[in-house]
Amino acid sequence: MMTEERVVEEQGSYRLVERQGRYAVLETRNGQTEGAEARRDVHWTDEAEARRLFGELVRDGERLAHTTW
Repeated sequence: MMTEERVVEEQGSYRLVERQGRYAVLETRNGQTEGAEARRDVHWTDEAEARRLFGELVRDGERLAHTTW
């Protein structure tokens, strides 16, 4: 039985998700979520580390968008 995940926060193409007290950052592009298939490539960690990574990715993505456009 697969345990459900909940989206804790979402910004741009990034989602911070929680499952059974563990957290991960997923990226969705073109309707596909990276690591969505069986979550093989997802790195689950504690909340503090996942939030740190989520913040970095969102900031880097925003910076890239501003320089690209």
